[in-house]
Amino acid sequence: GRGGVGGRVEGVAGGDGVVTTGGLLGKIGRVKDGNVELQIAKDVEVVMQKQAVAQVLPKGSIRF
Repeated sequence: GRGGVGGRVEGVAGGDGVVTTGGLLGKIGRVKDGNVELQIAKDVEVVMQKQAVAQVLPKGSIRF
């Protein structure tokens, strides 16, 4: 089975603060197919696979 640390990784939505499996902290932008746009700094976004989200952080954890 899949144990879960933190929040609902499957249902990540735009605006959620997350930690990736690589240790990056960022904010989810758009969710498209199996990918998500992750904002990692002001005006910097990368596209990554949804399964690379390790943990969803409490609202307001990340501010740019």
